[in-house]
Amino acid sequence: MDSVKLLHYLKQNSLLGEARAASEKITRIFNDCFQADDENVFIITDYGNRGRMISPILAAGYFLAARSLGMNPTLLAQGHKFKGSMADIHVETTLDESGFRNIVILAANSLGSTPWMGRSFRKFASARKHKFISCTGLSSLKTSTLPSILSAIDIDYPSLQERSARLKEMFDSGNELHVTAPGGTDLWIGIKGKEARSNDGLFTTPGIGGNLPSGEVYIAPRKKKVEGRVVIDASSRNIKGTILVKNPMTLTVEGGEVVDIKGGIAARYLKQSIQWARENSNYPWGIRRLGEFGLGINPKAKILGAMVIDEKATNTAHVAIGSNHWFGGTVYSIIHLDHVFRSPKIKIDGELLDRSLYT
Repeated sequence: MDSVKLLHYLKQNSLLGEARAASEKITRIFNDCFQADDENVFIITDYGNRGRMISPILAAGYFLAARSLGMNPTLLAQGHKFKGSMADIHVETTLDESGFRNIVILAANSLGSTPWMGRSFRKFASARKHKFISCTGLSSLKTSTLPSILSAIDIDYPSLQERSARLKEMFDSGNELHVTAPGGTDLWIGIKGKEARSNDGLFTTPGIGGNLPSGEVYIAPRKKKVEGRVVIDASSRNIKGTILVKNPMTLTVEGGEVVDIKGGIAARYLKQSIQWARENSNYPWGIRRLGEFGLGINPKAKILGAMVIDEKATNTAHVAIGSNHWFGGTVYSIIHLDHVFRSPKIKIDGELLDRSLYT
């Protein structure tokens, strides 16, 4: 069994105690976020790398927490996956046989692709009416960052949900965003008729899920209604992972398209990712489209170098290049790459947004 093998693997690496401690904080996720009943629980992870064992520790934590609550968890461990690689056969088979209306937790660098699922874990989980959590891209983080990740999970969810609802309402009723930041960002985004989404940790409805840690409100721009520049000075996602940005990267946007990318190593990796997508995409027209604007609202999240956490940090905003069709946009692309910048100031139809909602 994968659970026995993974728990033994953690014990051999003197990390089983870390998983048990994590399970104590994770237990509330099944109660507060899922309102779990009698669902089966499927947890997918990988074995991590030396000194970078966040994913298997979290997965074991979910497994132990579910077991302590009397649930029926199945833990699936596979080799390390990156964008474009294939899921291991036993993971694919178990998910295919998972039935309907269960809980699925992805705590791995990546699930990998499957012939029948395609590239979208979210689409699979929604179609099967599974409640789900996705916490991917953690392979770049050192094991020592685990306390920071658990802190970002162990938050006041009702308060987060209240603030996200207020921000969503403001975005939903707006026509245009004007976003500026001290680093040089000056971006205009048309949002008329678009509906914002909130990742607020409330995953109680079958077919609904999101990232954990939670804590962002985001929206798809109106077609090509994006103009200006955004200067990325916190972290940047590419097809291999997330990197902390030391030399700011500037994205110039015209007609919704990123027409120029300048900066240091972050810019180089992003250009390489776009080239890879162009060579492997069925929809090359969407690769350079700016597909998302979002605000981080998790008070305990920090910029660590993993996008699933970085984009949730307060006093940050992020944009994404590529696909947005699953949250109200019109862009289909092989990539969705987020980029985070600090200290945003947002105006909605000329009115300054209350910073206390996202700082």
